[in-house]
Amino acid sequence: MLSDAALALAIGCEIKWLYNSARRLDKPIDRSPEGAVWWRMVHHFAVGLGVPVAEAAAAADAVLVRGMQPARVRLRATKDESVSVVVDLARFHDGAAIALATAQCSAIPRPRGRPRTRPDAGHVLQFTVDEMSNVSRLRSLPPTARLDRALEAIPGAGPTAKDFVQHLGEAGVAFALIGGVAAAYHGAPWRPMSLELCVDLSSRHAATLARILNDLGALPRGAATRTGFLFDAALLRSQNLVALSVGSLEVNVFVALADVGDYQRVAAASEPAELGRLVVRILGLGALILGEMAAPPRDGSEYARRVVLLGTLKGMDFGTR
Repeated sequence: MLSDAALALAIGCEIKWLYNSARRLDKPIDRSPEGAVWWRMVHHFAVGLGVPVAEAAAAADAVLVRGMQPARVRLRATKDESVSVVVDLARFHDGAAIALATAQCSAIPRPRGRPRTRPDAGHVLQFTVDEMSNVSRLRSLPPTARLDRALEAIPGAGPTAKDFVQHLGEAGVAFALIGGVAAAYHGAPWRPMSLELCVDLSSRHAATLARILNDLGALPRGAATRTGFLFDAALLRSQNLVALSVGSLEVNVFVALADVGDYQRVAAASEPAELGRLVVRILGLGALILGEMAAPPRDGSEYARRVVLLGTLKGMDFGTR
């Protein structure tokens, strides 16, 4: 069952619109992935085309519930049929799958009650001598070794994270490494579980990225997809975050970062490191801390430790070469 935050992302609406529309239709909100797809179609008709909500719901029923098979469906918009609307069902379901993957990946519900740990909560946030010694050792590695270590720590095969980054770099896609892999590059001791990138999705780069994803068989992560699913530039731009799987490798593609900005700002706040013949950009610590602070809260103590450790890294000189 999807939370309010996840539903809003999957539908592409404000949660207030969903509650108001459900009340007008006298219809309970279906929080399943299938329900989110139905509401997404209603939202497209009602908000995108200005159709009254009741008529938009009837059109969504006609297109989705009754199981229409053609790839394109034409709906009459006027009685004399001089004006009609064509629905590209295949493309709609592709966009809905991307939105659902984004919702399931990024809409983390806030825990109830007070946070268990405040950022100034004393001994929970203190680091042992062994922990800081390990961080110092990691920070003292050359940038190339730190980048290799960070990428090799990400689980996944077919391709690996390093393979995927090299595919993008060799194709000329402009991107910067962010999130957990950037933190690991800067010496954070935790293991990144996914490859996170902020990508320039201007027309040329978006088309190239879509081609690479299709060649590698990438799919929206955890969402049902139709046979023949394909990424294209417009679908990649449809969400600020596209959560996908490339083989067993989890990849999160961002258009922009909260409190940092779009790719150009992210690139300006990044530093270069060599990966073979490529030069890869990695988000700097200052911007990485801003991104962490803007992220949905994790478990209180663990989240606070991550932020404090990044701040410690930024404030100390570990003698990096």
